[in-house]
Amino acid sequence: MTALYQIFKQLILPPGFLILLLVVGFTFTFLKFRRLGRVLLAVGILFLYLLSISPTADLLLTPLESKYTPLNPERIPRTGTLVVLSGGASATASLPVSSRLTRSSTKRLLEAVRLYNLMDRPKIVISGGSGNPFVQVTESALMRELLIDLGIPGRRIVIEGKSRNTFENGKAIQQLRLTPPIVLITSASHMERAAKVFKILGMHTLPAPCDFKARWSANDPLRFFPSGGALNTSTAAIYEYLGTWWYDLSGKFSWIFALAIAQKTTYDGKQPRSRGWLCFGLHVCNIENLALRTRSALNGFAGKDYELFWSIGVLEYWSVGESKSENFKLNESFHYSTTPADCRKRGKTIEAHSSTRNGHTLA
Repeated sequence: MTALYQIFKQLILPPGFLILLLVVGFTFTFLKFRRLGRVLLAVGILFLYLLSISPTADLLLTPLESKYTPLNPERIPRTGTLVVLSGGASATASLPVSSRLTRSSTKRLLEAVRLYNLMDRPKIVISGGSGNPFVQVTESALMRELLIDLGIPGRRIVIEGKSRNTFENGKAIQQLRLTPPIVLITSASHMERAAKVFKILGMHTLPAPCDFKARWSANDPLRFFPSGGALNTSTAAIYEYLGTWWYDLSGKFSWIFALAIAQKTTYDGKQPRSRGWLCFGLHVCNIENLALRTRSALNGFAGKDYELFWSIGVLEYWSVGESKSENFKLNESFHYSTTPADCRKRGKTIEAHSSTRNGHTLA
């Protein structure tokens, strides 16, 4: 599945999509669709040019990179944990480690070293296996090696080498129960999506963006000439927009899936209690994104379906007082933005009750 995802990603992102568009347009010019073929060729060439120049790349990057400001010395905590997300690496073992890591991985490590020297010897946690199923390399291990070469003691470095994407990064970090505050280090264009994932998983982070790529220079005419670097930057920006959009979309529509499943949910042969529907309605009405406001201790759920499972948990928790899904363990607490106490504070009338399951009180 991961391999198919990577292939699909290459086809929908530039330059793959644009090349595919040009091939289709060129083919159509020899068939009965000559006019459509010319239009596709013109559109493909235009977008290939626009995405290959620096002004377009900067225009796409700036909204992403301006979400969070760099972590200045005044805001740096004395203690805490530095969490570094990997950003890619090469499997060519003959190269030195500094050449095997991508620019993003290297810039993130440099930021980690800077903050380490300004803090009181914090622990550094590096998260990342390999996002490419065709490349067998553990990115976090290579990053640890470079950190040690840069003078960071190996005993202060912890690596997590199984995660393949941002959500799996967050899920793996969640299991480590790190000492707060958690200083999250990743590229500025990636920070918004990473921070959302950590927030979804109930972790409060102090963002430390780095690897800023936008370079506005109005007096440089060479910026309007196509370059491979600008095309790569535009592609990375588009990927981040798509990733952030997917998290937002899946979170906003998760309650629709939950509602459909709730209609099939029974408890001792009965439909869910009215209290559950009321709380569920409050969730839908009071929050913009169900997943982002939901904090839970989940166990063994499928990564891409997490919002769906969380929504099921919301309904089952409030509707029937327990969850029959094997994707949850309720001996740890679920926290929602709309609890009975919150509802009462807002003037909502909700029947207060308590029931105990696995030693945990549900109120």
